[in-house]
Amino acid sequence: MGYSTKHLANLFQVSRETIRTWSGEFGDYLSTEATPSKGKTRQFNDDDIAVFALVAQMRDARLGVEDIKAMLANGQRGEVPEDASMLISNYDERRMEALESQIRDLRMQLIDARQERDIALAKIEGYKERIEELREEAQQARSEARDHVGDMQGQVAQLQREIGRLIALLEVERERGLGKDND
Repeated sequence: MGYSTKHLANLFQVSRETIRTWSGEFGDYLSTEATPSKGKTRQFNDDDIAVFALVAQMRDARLGVEDIKAMLANGQRGEVPEDASMLISNYDERRMEALESQIRDLRMQLIDARQERDIALAKIEGYKERIEELREEAQQARSEARDHVGDMQGQVAQLQREIGRLIALLEVERERGLGKDND
């Protein structure tokens, strides 16, 4: 089974940074997965936990790094807490429950988002229909306006002819009136 830095920090009640530091200091006694190349995630196995158990116990006893390395080189390992797998599995269960809760929340958000999308799409369809109606109304209005302009132009031409006729009559009347004055 692979354990994360967070698992070991929880098990030995130290920070994740401490686990990373110990991994560097005592890397010669750990698995290759516990000391991966840069950018890869650390994974610890049961043997690594035994190494960390000795490190934690000896740190509590105030032994230095060199003394602990000598003990590890002689094959000594610490006593793995009996509840180690339970602590880690409890942590995993809590983490799993939290993730399941997040998944449920995300599913609800997804359902809400889909409903909002469907409502928005329906509104868009309504807007498209209304735009088409307005286009048709605008086309009709342009057509009516052209017809009206044509009618108005015809009326203007008729009025201009009428005005021309009236001017001609006026001229005729003036000439008659001037002719009478000369008599």
